[in-house]
Amino acid sequence: MKILVTGGTGFIGSHTAVALAAAGHEVRLLVRTPEKAKRVFEALEADLPECVVGDITDAASVETALSGCDGTFHAAALVALEARQAEAVARTNFDGTRNVVGQAHRMGLEHIVYVSSTSALFDPEGGMIGPDSEPASVAGSVYSKSKAETEVWLRKLQAGGAPVSASYPGAVLGPHAPELTELHRSLPLQLRLVPITSGGINFVDVRDLAAIHRAAFERPPEAARWIAGGAFLTWSDLADLLEEITGRRIRRIRASGPLMRGLGRVGDAVKRVVPFGFPLTYEAMTTATRWPGVDSSRTLVDLDVSFRELRETLADTIVWMHAAGHIGAAPLGRLAPSRS
Repeated sequence: MKILVTGGTGFIGSHTAVALAAAGHEVRLLVRTPEKAKRVFEALEADLPECVVGDITDAASVETALSGCDGTFHAAALVALEARQAEAVARTNFDGTRNVVGQAHRMGLEHIVYVSSTSALFDPEGGMIGPDSEPASVAGSVYSKSKAETEVWLRKLQAGGAPVSASYPGAVLGPHAPELTELHRSLPLQLRLVPITSGGINFVDVRDLAAIHRAAFERPPEAARWIAGGAFLTWSDLADLLEEITGRRIRRIRASGPLMRGLGRVGDAVKRVVPFGFPLTYEAMTTATRWPGVDSSRTLVDLDVSFRELRETLADTIVWMHAAGHIGAAPLGRLAPSRS
């Protein structure tokens, strides 16, 4: 099968493109800068797929890129929470998805897979997230709003018979990220200090997520929703696991959910004046302190996939971040490379 991949220079897209190629599919990338694609695939020690230069917000270049393909995998998205980026986020996440997924359906491509997010289904009052959860926007940020609005549009398309399936990852982590995600940027702090509060987090390894996407293309065309939550940890569980992996003591500070959400509002206010990368926002803190967990059981059974142990994901990620110069040796403990 010939598959167009968008977001192929990003974290999820690059790993999925490699997995699809390894399964024997012919992969084509829609990219803005082929030079970046070359660097990304060299870092993954993978062959660079065919590249078509264009942008998902440009309908003409999307149509050109889709021509001759049997399917498409749409992962391109703009992750931003600041109100000043609302227009760019809506243009990329909502309009871009309609361009790629909508045009693929109009052109008769039978296999269409789109990457959504469990955050698009997160309702603090809604209980555990599953494939039948309704679209929701937790705190009204520009990103969550764009994902929820896209989800509403997608479900109308599915209801009309479009063979579009979607994955809903939890917090995606793993090695070999072309650019550090918010989760990667949080790890150096968490190796020293973990706030112990309510809620928790669902981690999914990017390599397991890529396997889910590969499996979705191996099924008959269908409208389906694949929850990819991985392992759920409370914040105390995370501290315990980091201690087990590194052999070092992790400091813990107890903080109530309301306090953490209040700090998130402060972070939102500061970001309006001085932007910073750490995810201290009201939405992030609401998600962290009120996360209900997810149900991935249907995904595991129907796609015949599994999630690796989280200790492997964390260890691989930490070792890679150190090798790439993002984490010093001191917090690694027993994961630090031998000097012998």
